[in-house]
Amino acid sequence: MINQQEIAEEIKSLSSLRNIIETYQEIAATRMQRVKDSVLRNRDFLADLHDIYSELRTSYVRELDRIIKRKNRSLLANSTDFSLLTRNNKSVSVLLSSNTKLYGDIIKKTFNRFKEEINTNESDIVIVGKVGLQMFKEAAIDRPYTFFELSDSILDDKAFNEVIEQIKPYEKITVYHGKFEDILSQIASTTEISTNLPTGEPSSKDNEETKPANVRRSYIFEPSLEEVLIFFETEILASILEQTVNESNLSKFTSRMISLDSTVENINKNLKQANFTKQWLRHRELNRKQLDSLSGLTLWNS
Repeated sequence: MINQQEIAEEIKSLSSLRNIIETYQEIAATRMQRVKDSVLRNRDFLADLHDIYSELRTSYVRELDRIIKRKNRSLLANSTDFSLLTRNNKSVSVLLSSNTKLYGDIIKKTFNRFKEEINTNESDIVIVGKVGLQMFKEAAIDRPYTFFELSDSILDDKAFNEVIEQIKPYEKITVYHGKFEDILSQIASTTEISTNLPTGEPSSKDNEETKPANVRRSYIFEPSLEEVLIFFETEILASILEQTVNESNLSKFTSRMISLDSTVENINKNLKQANFTKQWLRHRELNRKQLDSLSGLTLWNS
């Protein structure tokens, strides 16, 4: 039977645990807010960047045709379906997970989507984060993979560039990551990066009703159109992947905050029950003393 000392220790432990979790919750909320503004702002920026890139390629299809012929390549009928970078005609699936746990269920949901889709293709596999690697091994997937470790909080330029160099040669890059919908909704999402950059979130300007017909703009390229396009293509790849990593971090921090909030609620319920038990033990002890007093009076009177 539990006694007052034991229940007091339990209340003390629960209170300490609640304080620790609330501290982690505040840290997650701070990180989420810091990343959120940047992510939402960059969504629109990357959409606009893609529009400029697409317009540039379409407007100068004849010049591009001349450049590609000089490289002994054939230009596809669709002028937006090409790349001046050297590609390996292969696909790669990239899983963005985390290095630590306590991120709710978003990492598991992302991995499940990743696992389901790699079972239907023969793409190469890149895993980012220790938790994703652990899940991959536990799932006993008999496929070769390349592993990278990225910080869950601060983007490490060196490690990030290593990931870029690994995936840059691929014709099609599919990144699996968490995505922030709203404070209560984090979903498993994919962003595709290919020679048709980007194929992630569509631009709001893609609606033809919002574009004037037959718009042509003149551009001056320095040092050359070819070098500008190669730079553009490389930078867009890096920008999209960086945005995707930030999207993943935002969803993780938000999921952690919600998960910790649920944990605090459970601790409060346990504290309430423990305090009730403490009061019950106190009343039981008082009742026992009163009964002992009454028993003593009865003996004296007898």
